[in-house]
Amino acid sequence: MNMVYFHLLCFGLLFSLSSAGDLKCATGLDGKEAVIPEAWINDGYCDCPFDGQDEPNTEACSGSTSWPGLKTDGVMDGAAASPALPGFQCSKQTKLILPPSRINDGICDCCDGEDESEGLCPDICDELFREEREAREKITKNFKLGYNKRKHDLYNFKKLRQEKLQEAAEKETEIVSINNEESEAEASIDELRDAYAKERKAVASSVAKSLADLVDPLSEDELKQLIVHSCQLAGEMSDHDADTCVALRLSALDSTTGSVWSDDSYADAEEMKFSTDDQQIAEMLLQNSLGTDSLKWNLDEEFRRRLDEYMGDYDYDGEFDDDQFGGPYDDDEHGEDGYYEPPPPSRKNKVYVSRDVSEKEQEVIDELKGSKFSESRVNFLTRSKILEEKINNALDAAEEAAKEKEEGEADEEKEEGDEAEVEGDAEAEVAEGEEVPTIDTEAYNSIKETLEAADRKISKGFRWGASAKLFFSKSSATTVGDLKSLAIGTLLLGNLGATHVWEVLQSILPEYEGAKTSSDTCAALPVACPPSPITRGKNKSYPPSFIIAAVEALCVEQAATKVDESTCAEEGVSDEIPESVSDGLYGYFNPSPREESDPLMSFFSPLLSLKADKDTYDKHMTTKRNLDTKKKRIERQITDLYKDIGGKDGDGMGPSGELYSMANECFSVLAGKYTYETCIFGEAKQKEGSGAGGTGLGKWTGMEIDEDGARVMKWEKGQKCWNGPQRSATVYVTCGQETKLISADEPETCSYVFEMESYIACDEAYKAKMGLLDEDLKAAEDAE
Repeated sequence: MNMVYFHLLCFGLLFSLSSAGDLKCATGLDGKEAVIPEAWINDGYCDCPFDGQDEPNTEACSGSTSWPGLKTDGVMDGAAASPALPGFQCSKQTKLILPPSRINDGICDCCDGEDESEGLCPDICDELFREEREAREKITKNFKLGYNKRKHDLYNFKKLRQEKLQEAAEKETEIVSINNEESEAEASIDELRDAYAKERKAVASSVAKSLADLVDPLSEDELKQLIVHSCQLAGEMSDHDADTCVALRLSALDSTTGSVWSDDSYADAEEMKFSTDDQQIAEMLLQNSLGTDSLKWNLDEEFRRRLDEYMGDYDYDGEFDDDQFGGPYDDDEHGEDGYYEPPPPSRKNKVYVSRDVSEKEQEVIDELKGSKFSESRVNFLTRSKILEEKINNALDAAEEAAKEKEEGEADEEKEEGDEAEVEGDAEAEVAEGEEVPTIDTEAYNSIKETLEAADRKISKGFRWGASAKLFFSKSSATTVGDLKSLAIGTLLLGNLGATHVWEVLQSILPEYEGAKTSSDTCAALPVACPPSPITRGKNKSYPPSFIIAAVEALCVEQAATKVDESTCAEEGVSDEIPESVSDGLYGYFNPSPREESDPLMSFFSPLLSLKADKDTYDKHMTTKRNLDTKKKRIERQITDLYKDIGGKDGDGMGPSGELYSMANECFSVLAGKYTYETCIFGEAKQKEGSGAGGTGLGKWTGMEIDEDGARVMKWEKGQKCWNGPQRSATVYVTCGQETKLISADEPETCSYVFEMESYIACDEAYKAKMGLLDEDLKAAEDAE
């Protein structure tokens, strides 16, 4: 058992037995007195370590009766009126105070040996003080040089920062000037836009009035049906890849209510939201008039965002020789038999791709399929599917037969010599068996592709028609006046002609209920010939005479057309696969866009020929784009200026910009077989040998200054250690003449710690911490 603990235990047992005359002294650091039994006096163990009263005749308390330099003026904490803790202060080392136990213990603690008996210790104070002086002189010199270098760099950074800030301020003034010029250009564009929108509204209203005889006699329900079926026809003619009626959506911009319907799919349109913002509508009308590649439905705050989709050339050039929102309408694209073949996919002509139909949308489509107008289309879809299945079966059978024949021929070619006789027998067997069917696979595939293309057109027409029905349930444009405006706009923008209008009217007006095509024209036209007007309103003939005249001309033109028996055949009469597909198969006639000679063109011409001032618009837009380009270039320059000085507030370069001098520099130190490299604002790495690469210890996250004024640099999120954390690096910076890494260590797994000397740490805080006095610095300066 430790002797101290043994004595304390004994002291506890004997305390109660001690007499009043026993010795009392402070035995612990708490200053409390204890009774020292007589048996403990001069026993060679110092029980009274502070004054040695229990060992006056031994050396146990280091000669307590004659200690020099005892300090008795202090009072121990929490021990009032108790003896002070004595200590021996070396006279030449004022900061060195020895406890009594180290006096006369045979060890020289004071540099001149005054803590031991005279003559025992040599006086080494001069030598010791010289080493201390040299170390302090080195610290002082390093600080002085580092401090001056730091001061010089900070001054240069401050000057540079002022220059960069001034340059940035001048460029920001340029930005203000550019913004003013941009505002002027935008104001001119807005003026042009508003003027065009105002004129277009007026012309659209005039066009609507000129066609009053066409729409006024129709009821609200008939107007809706006219719009729905017009959307069907427009969808069948359009190559635009959208599931909602584009013609109606565009018409809504020109309508009396003026509304924006931006949904391309029925699913989106179920949550249909309309905008009636006059500026948005005016901007879209302007952009759609300028012949841009994309029609506008959605606009950002500056009214400049376009759809990602391509709509083709929406160009009101007075001639309107473009196919529906696509390329020029060319008879060659419709083939010799008059059936329209969609152009190949391209940026300017998107081929419609059939999509999944939602349950709610299918309900509306099914309702639409029950209309009289859709009878021929439903019939075509039904019968074409049957025909496509027959073609597929025939193609499969022909393919299988060709495969078997090819395999037989391959086997025969391998036989030699006596096998020739067997070959002859095989040929005889084939001749005696069933004849291999031969078909024109190229023609069959062409028929199949034509049928599938027509299926897609009709299906898209149904979806466009269904979206129109949804429009009526969601839109605020519900008055008869609104419907008249929308109907005329849909005819115009859907590229419908007079005969299209007649085809719709004869299917929706009750007066034509039960009307049938004549036997000599059923194969050539989708309309009844000859057309017969009805009486509506105040005994007025309806439809207008220009509709009747257009249909009569078509009837005369097609009267001599040769009849294709398949077009008049009832369902199931003929099971033969036709040699080709002609327009009118199963009663469906592929609609063609309105031609320039159509009588409706004379009504639509004022609106079609109305053009915004493109030259003026382009001039203002070019000015605006040039200004915007210039502004972005200057903004990048401002960003670079701020980056050079650690940001607008300068914090990125450390306090007062002290990191500027070492920005993007790398410092390395060799430790064992590894070279460690730390790059300011970059990465820290561990490298083996002289090769490139290395293990990433982390990326620069910044520099902190702790409570003591010490600088701590950090790199974090380095490469992950095997079965451990991500590597990291920490650099502790102390004052030095030059910046360099002086040591590397890994105190914890994958956590690396480095020491760096750098003049950036030679500041006032370091000066105070090291106790450097101005006279020390002056003395160092004088010594130089």
